[in-house]
Amino acid sequence: MELESRIEDTWEMLRKQSLVKAAKRAEQTMSAVRSVLDLSHDLGAVRRYFYNPAEAGHDLRDLSQHADWWDLPQELRAKQLRDYWRSNLVPRDSQLSQESNRVFTTLDRELEEPFLTTKRKRVFVSTAREGSSEPNTWHFEVPNRSYEVWTLLCWAQESRKLHDFVIPQKFYAQPFALAKKSVGKDQKIQVRILRDPENNEFFLKIGLANDARISELEGNYDPLN
Repeated sequence: MELESRIEDTWEMLRKQSLVKAAKRAEQTMSAVRSVLDLSHDLGAVRRYFYNPAEAGHDLRDLSQHADWWDLPQELRAKQLRDYWRSNLVPRDSQLSQESNRVFTTLDRELEEPFLTTKRKRVFVSTAREGSSEPNTWHFEVPNRSYEVWTLLCWAQESRKLHDFVIPQKFYAQPFALAKKSVGKDQKIQVRILRDPENNEFFLKIGLANDARISELEGNYDPLN
């Protein structure tokens, strides 16, 4: 009789209880789905389709919340940064796919494998963190192979910002070809990105060739299209 006397409140209570139970049941189902699809709770690679980080005031290139990655072994750190870049920074209209479904014997070999754009451009992605003993410098090793685009991800030490440079072939083709002549077929080419702290300009350095200014390439994903 008491519940009937407050019928609207009673129905509201029942609705809330039903929603709570439904939410718990849905979370159990979605946990299994995320496990199968290898998605994190924040939707992983599809997160960008449902979430506008600008509206939340969050700079996706600020990796302060992932500071624990800094001290990971190099290959694991590279894997984390590479996956983060693909999931969060690559524009939704610049789709990238794996070149093959092969199973690699080592993580290092997997990281050498390029992504493919919709126009079948081969995109090599490499990462480096800024060294405490050599500030404003990032070292990369590029396999002696042909790629149409390099993406070099430079993780800054103090700011924990990720600088993403998408570099088309015209910026590195000639010095890279010269550098390949001085190494063996299975050896990698040493590449550096240098920052001029006074002007905040970035330069690409390959072998003995002159530095190439690449500041305008940061965050520019036109080469993928």
